[in-house]
Amino acid sequence: MRVLLILLTLLRAQGARVKVNDETGSKEGADAKAQTKTQALQTGKLVLDRFKLVSLVKMWPDDMQGFKKVSYLGRGAFGETWLAFDQKRNQNVAVKFFYRESTNKSAAAKFFHHAFGGGDILLNMQNANMNERAQLAAAGKECDVPAAIIANKNFPAGQLRFAKCLENNVKDSSHAHLVMEVAGTQNLEEYVLERPDLSSSIITRIAKMILEGLVQMEGAFVHKDIKPANFMVFEAEDGQLYLRYIDFGTVARENEASGVSGTYPFMPPDMWPFPGDNPRIDHKFDIYSAGETLYWVICGKTFHEYIFASVGWNASENPWAPERDIRDALQTKKPSSFCGEPRVPGAKSQNAELFKIVTNDMMALEPSSRVDGSVILKSSIFTNINTMPSSDLDLTQMKPVATARAPPAAGSAAQEAKKQAAFWRQNELL
Repeated sequence: MRVLLILLTLLRAQGARVKVNDETGSKEGADAKAQTKTQALQTGKLVLDRFKLVSLVKMWPDDMQGFKKVSYLGRGAFGETWLAFDQKRNQNVAVKFFYRESTNKSAAAKFFHHAFGGGDILLNMQNANMNERAQLAAAGKECDVPAAIIANKNFPAGQLRFAKCLENNVKDSSHAHLVMEVAGTQNLEEYVLERPDLSSSIITRIAKMILEGLVQMEGAFVHKDIKPANFMVFEAEDGQLYLRYIDFGTVARENEASGVSGTYPFMPPDMWPFPGDNPRIDHKFDIYSAGETLYWVICGKTFHEYIFASVGWNASENPWAPERDIRDALQTKKPSSFCGEPRVPGAKSQNAELFKIVTNDMMALEPSSRVDGSVILKSSIFTNINTMPSSDLDLTQMKPVATARAPPAAGSAAQEAKKQAAFWRQNELL
């Protein structure tokens, strides 16, 4: 019975974050082949076929020198991150470790090994096999990519939207790890869900900082997985909210044929559910995803989630998405026609100009109609919002964003939104 339940759980993993290298041939066969690929993702086939480095336990290595453990921060797709005091730099940093889930070489066996309990192994280049070494090298992108993005343009506001990687130690002989600046104290998803009365000024500030990050990447890099959970926020000593991008495992170069990846409710309609033949990803992908993120902040749901409801698909209950119905609805319905009951009462009207920018300029159906972040930033609604800290402000001195709010009541709209956000976050596929 337990094995059956595990299989059912795996089959329900929707692949909220997906990677599809489209190889459809003729126009007549494109829909059928894309349908087959989507179903393969939804049945969890790629979960079993592709080796993943995942952290499943909260462990800090006993022999870690030069750092003092402070607290556990969380788990991502590739590993586990801790807040630690860096004795050499005399500041708090984020340290990310990588683990092997099981010693069994079968990916399917690894899944069942964890399901029935078992120890994990801290990875390094000595105990890693060839496949794992390739994965560790790929994980090092999380260190190398932000530096390349920061160097891409001399745009100080955009550069501040990315935390620097201080050390790329995936080749460490004892334990593969990265040392990074602390990006924040809470992700944007958590921050928004805890605040049922988020002010329009804060929403506009968040929008401006997201756009600044887009401008920094524009023309050179594509993040490919922009969503609320992939931003960190914090309050500095000046009392202002600051935001930074995280999770660079799917970043590609502009116009690179890197395959489609992302998280369903934040992916542009031209890339999911049917991405077309050999899609090349450019910054228009990120503009749409950033628009969906802001749409979610204002409305409490993404446009995609409204579409899912309109075609009768509940992803958490039914793994088989009606792809054609979703595609047709995304192409015929407009984001501006939804959001009738926004997450924050009055948020749509109070943020009317921003909402118009989001729905008309950022979430346009045709990629060529999506307006670049550098143009949107010139809008008057952002003029008097200063996202640049004073020169003497130490951004490493973060304080958790204050909240004295009780958890959302069971059955409330806020609780349902929290459950939906958790579902999409926990069912990621690489």
